[in-house]
Amino acid sequence: MKKIELKFWNDWASLKSNLKFFVCGSATTWMLSKFIGDKGGIYGRVCRSLWLAPFTLKETEQFLKDIKGIELNRYQLTKAYMILGGIPYYLDMLAKDIPLDITTYGLAHNLHSGIVQSEVTLDDLFA
Repeated sequence: MKKIELKFWNDWASLKSNLKFFVCGSATTWMLSKFIGDKGGIYGRVCRSLWLAPFTLKETEQFLKDIKGIELNRYQLTKAYMILGGIPYYLDMLAKDIPLDITTYGLAHNLHSGIVQSEVTLDDLFA
């Protein structure tokens, strides 16, 4: 965390019983190095880790069908699952009216908002 964020948390926010600080992410190594193993201002303050598993293939199918209105055949569903790993954040980026190949290519290669950019800039958050 940046010094100003640590100061805010240490001097004011951590004293509020009705305020909690949650850190969520899919980059496990980054989370471990920046929070769990950090020896800085939040050292020793992790009270609980909640490990969330990605959707199963069936859950992915249900999410796409029920929430996104996207019905894929078995080949497309398997392909989507292998590319996006059953991660709801990425599955939510799929669009009903855009073919899977075009959507996933765009997600992976868009330098401003794609998957690659999102993972690369995690370190920038707390540089």
